[in-house]
Amino acid sequence: MINEHKGAESNVISYPYNFVYRRLLKRTEAAEFCSVGVTHFDGLVACGILPQAKALGQKRLGWDIYELHRAIDELPYASNAQSSGSLDQYSDVA
Repeated sequence: MINEHKGAESNVISYPYNFVYRRLLKRTEAAEFCSVGVTHFDGLVACGILPQAKALGQKRLGWDIYELHRAIDELPYASNAQSSGSLDQYSDVA
């Protein structure tokens, strides 16, 4: 559960215990953070609904937890997505 606390100066977001200490997440952790399976996560990244990974080397990738958070904020609510077909672009990927 993610909680947002509004303070006088800024918003503070608290993450589940396993996400607290790191800014970049592995692919499996990023998928878990988004509450989807890895294959579905890959499809959402491929079609641009979720952000691309950051390169941490030639083979090492990490997903920025703040970029994931912003992408999730931009997702339509279920009733809007179903009526407008706003996620139809993803239907070809999965």
